Amino acid sequence: PDLQELRFFVVDSIDRVRTARLAVSLDFVNGLQTSTGLTTAIGAGPSRDDGDRAAALFKGPVGVAFLDAARAVVLDGVTGRLRLVDVDEGAVVTVSGMPDSQPLVVGASVPAQESLPLVGAAGLAFTPSSDPPALWVTEADGGRLVRFDLVDVDAPATWTATVVDGPWAAPAGIDVDDAGRGWVTDRVRHVVYEVD
Repeated sequence: PDLQELRFFVVDSIDRVRTARLAVSLDFVNGLQTSTGLTTAIGAGPSRDDGDRAAALFKGPVGVAFLDAARAVVLDGVTGRLRLVDVDEGAVVTVSGMPDSQPLVVGASVPAQESLPLVGAAGLAFTPSSDPPALWVTEADGGRLVRFDLVDVDAPATWTATVVDGPWAAPAGIDVDDAGRGWVTDRVRHVVYEVD
């Protein structure tokens, strides 16, 4: 029978990232058949900052963005960190938000590993077509939008972070359309901003 399978990831605020599979098949005898499966991809084991699928732990993840088919970035809402995940192997590495780093100021660019944890991390978007590719993160409690430039996508040590100023009070959800325009929701002002 003809079989189509979709895999997607679900961010579970109770410290997990879960993967869901939906398989659809069609045959002439039984008609349309579907099956689903939901398993914990990351975060099922004892508390540890980084590691493999059995060891790494998230604290209130709020967003996931795929860099490619093999890698995703997870935004951790409680610790304010960006975590790079090998999707198939389940390996997790923190790339930004360590607590002993220097604070960011508007317009200043620092290595991602040196940026302070994000305050009230709320939204995550990825723009693969920008030069360089960029991750956009909103800080609802910090009132900031932070752009992470992925100078070399394959080398997280080259990523940099910059605060982008704007009119928002508590930016939360964020997305980017095909034309490269950003859309940011504001929890306090109850508006949606368009960002060039």
